Amino acid sequence: MSAIRVRGADATVDADGNVYVRAASASITVECPDGTDVVVGAMSGRVDMKGSLGAVSVATMSGRISIEAARAADVRTTSGRVDIGTVDGAVRCSVVSGRVSIKRAGSVDVSVKSGRVDVRDTGDARVHALSGRVEVAAGAGSVVDVRTTSGRVSVTLPQGSNPTTDLSVRRGRIDNSIPAAAAASSGRVTVQSIAGRVSLAWR
Repeated sequence: MSAIRVRGADATVDADGNVYVRAASASITVECPDGTDVVVGAMSGRVDMKGSLGAVSVATMSGRISIEAARAADVRTTSGRVDIGTVDGAVRCSVVSGRVSIKRAGSVDVSVKSGRVDVRDTGDARVHALSGRVEVAAGAGSVVDVRTTSGRVSVTLPQGSNPTTDLSVRRGRIDNSIPAAAAASSGRVTVQSIAGRVSLAWR
């Protein structure tokens, strides 16, 4: 596809070729070439992004957000579920209440006040959560920083990884199943929690 097509709303194009689509309340479909940078702002409603996009930015008050693939992603919502597929670069995500699921990313920076965070494959990871479960599967040599007030935290690394660790919980339990005699490698895992269970393991 070499052109951008819009259905369900009027579109305007500025001097730089940027396409603007605005609608008060409607179902809108925008078709664009692979690699296109996309910015979406909405009060409420579902946002579905399919195909391989460039840099993606989404800001909503409420509603589900789904991104199939992108070069980079920045997502901010007050309430709703966020599902992100494959992002080559960085993912930044801020959610007040909801669930965040990331299949694969170069790096992640996630902030959640209440909800679950599930990162299945990433490089460096920073996750801050007030309450809810956090699961992070990071790559060898990654820097992982998880801070939470309450909830279970699980960090898994590839077999053979032996990062520097700083795991602490005031009220709860720490399970570190990585053998102390494992071959040293780069990387660091920091988890700080007020209450809950913290686990670090190979996968």
